[in-house]
Amino acid sequence: MSMRAMGLFVFCVVAMGCGEDFHPVAADAGVAVPPDEGVVMVDVGTATDTGLPPTCRTACGNLDCGQDPGPNCNRQFCGNLGGGCPTGLTCMAGHCRCAPNCTGRTCGPDGCGGACGTCDRGFQCGGSGACEVNPTSSWVITVTSGTVAERNGAGATWDSLGGAPDPFVCITMNGRLNCTPEATDTFAPSWNFALPAVTASTLLAGVATQFKDRDVAGADAICEDITLAFVRDTFVSGGGSRACASGRWSFTMRAQ
Repeated sequence: MSMRAMGLFVFCVVAMGCGEDFHPVAADAGVAVPPDEGVVMVDVGTATDTGLPPTCRTACGNLDCGQDPGPNCNRQFCGNLGGGCPTGLTCMAGHCRCAPNCTGRTCGPDGCGGACGTCDRGFQCGGSGACEVNPTSSWVITVTSGTVAERNGAGATWDSLGGAPDPFVCITMNGRLNCTPEATDTFAPSWNFALPAVTASTLLAGVATQFKDRDVAGADAICEDITLAFVRDTFVSGGGSRACASGRWSFTMRAQ
C-alpha cells in the first residue's frame, strides 16, 4: 500500500469511522475517487523535506575578508581568517589593506607609505609628528605700525613745543642694530619696514628692541628697551607686537 493510500485509510478510520466496505485505492492505479464518497485527501508530505536551512551560495570571488555577499550567507565570511585580516591590516571593501594611522600627528609617515601631512616653509616635522620651527630656516621681520600715547610717562608732551612724536623702532640682530625710518609728527606711525633676514635660531634666542621718539637733541624712549623672545606660536601666527603704557608697535614675519 502506498503512503498516500495509507494516509487516506487512517484518516477515514480515525476521523470518519469507515466500515468494512471501505477499500483504499492505490495511488498508482490511476482510479479517481469520486468526490461524493466523503473521502478527504490528506497530504502526508514527501521524503524530500529535510528541515535543513537553505544552502549558502558563496559570492566571495576575489574578496579576502568581510561578510560573504552571497544569498543565504548571513553567517559566512570570505578569506581564511573568519572575515578578518592579518595584524596591521584592515578590511576595506572586502580586501585586507594597510590602515593609515595619523592619530595625534599632523606630519610624518602614516605607517602605510603615505604622510599625515606636510609642514609650512620654515618648519620641519619633529619626532612627535608635529611641525616645529626649523632653527636653520631664514625669516624676515617687517615692522608694520604702532600707536603712541598723547603724553609720555611723565605726563608731558613728546615735543617741547607740544607737537606729536617722531617714533621709530630698532631691533638688534646678530650684533647689528637695525632701525625703521622715523615717522614724522604722528601718534599712529606706519612703517612697513622689512629688516634683514635672520635665522630662526637667532630669533628664538631673543632680540633686543627699542621704541623711541626722535628729538633734536637725541631720542626719548616710548617703551623701555626689552629683549623680545620669539616662541613657536610667534612663528606659527606670523607676527606679534610689543606694548607698554605709552605705546605699541607690531610686526609680521615670514619664512624665505
